[in-house]
Amino acid sequence: MKVLVPVVIGLLVVGCGKKQHSGKTQAGDNANKPKFTIEEIDELKKKSEAGDGEAMHDLGQVYYDGEGVTQDYKEAARWWLLSSDANSTKWSNHSQYKKAWCLYYLGNMHAGGRGFPKDLGEAMNWWQKSAERGDPDAAFSLGEAYFNGEGTSIDLIKACAWYEVALLYSNKFKKAKEKLALTKAKMTPKQISEAWKLNYQLQKKIQQTRGW
Repeated sequence: MKVLVPVVIGLLVVGCGKKQHSGKTQAGDNANKPKFTIEEIDELKKKSEAGDGEAMHDLGQVYYDGEGVTQDYKEAARWWLLSSDANSTKWSNHSQYKKAWCLYYLGNMHAGGRGFPKDLGEAMNWWQKSAERGDPDAAFSLGEAYFNGEGTSIDLIKACAWYEVALLYSNKFKKAKEKLALTKAKMTPKQISEAWKLNYQLQKKIQQTRGW
């Protein structure tokens, strides 16, 4: 397995090919990836060209995995980016979640150096876009970055706030719960209070982004 340095973020974002902590299927997850026939891939292409956001999401997965097509990270990224911006009426009720997943995948690709130069700072930009749509894995990745000072400077207040977001949108996220407790153990009462205020602001931002 290709490991990023530093190691902690590397374990999270080695490609997009590991099972996500919140349980959703992650890009490149061989155990859970969708299986498409050649005919179905052709149909995905037609639907994607017509503006179907879900088809764009799935087509990005196909290109990332090289399933029935030549593996092409750039093409995967192109479709995921289009999918995250799609205003298609053909989206399911879970459209906001899938749009957030696409942004999270793009962050992982930057962090893992797949289709892009390896850049944790740029990965954080994509993770934040995803986390602001309520994606718990993206929020956790941001928490890890701020906790470890990877791609940014160490900031326990921001780490704590993003771990809280991860837990809010995935209350079974065991790793986030553990890291939140570890982070708070290193913080002063004043810092914890500041993290709570930041978390409140982040929640309002997420609600606005989702249109709640």
